Amino acid sequence: MNNNLGTASNTLVIQAQGAVTIDGSDLYPASLWTLYNTGPVYRAAYAPVAAMAVSPQPSSQVFVNGMRYTYVSGPSYGSLVQGTYGYDSAKDSVYVNAGGINPGSVPTFIGSEDRGYGFDADSSTYLTIDGFTVLRNDQQGIYIRSTLGAIVVQSDTVRHCIAAQDWSQGIYVSNCSGCGIDHDTTYSNGNHGIYLLK
Repeated sequence: MNNNLGTASNTLVIQAQGAVTIDGSDLYPASLWTLYNTGPVYRAAYAPVAAMAVSPQPSSQVFVNGMRYTYVSGPSYGSLVQGTYGYDSAKDSVYVNAGGINPGSVPTFIGSEDRGYGFDADSSTYLTIDGFTVLRNDQQGIYIRSTLGAIVVQSDTVRHCIAAQDWSQGIYVSNCSGCGIDHDTTYSNGNHGIYLLK
């Protein structure tokens, strides 16, 4: 949403109707995983349009049964310990040790490099985002900002939202005057839950 301008008398409202989840990751069921060598590591092809960047940390993340796994660099995929994953950029493959079980036998999600944000509101004023669950994005879950560097965003509100398991901040607001974070929940993000920057 770039330069979507509401007014003081006519706020632009994006409101969830019912339970709406914006998920920045893809579910990887058991059928996508194959045993790597003799185990306990499993391998799956990583299919997003953009390859996962890995310098120095991966730009995407892996969640197995609600837990964020730790990235381990290097080609020794068969030596991964439980709770870790590796990525082979030459083969676009992800390797996961979920304790010897097929990771897809439990809910396993891999972040998509193509979906960095749940909401990215750039230089939008008098905007309200209301009632969404935003999960597992490769950057911020909800990103309110101005790329102009000055305080040009006015009176934006994030309310009744859940922002969780995002790789960076859950809710990030910068260069904003009169903005509000109202009755939101944020947890298990890679960085701050709520980050306010002037």
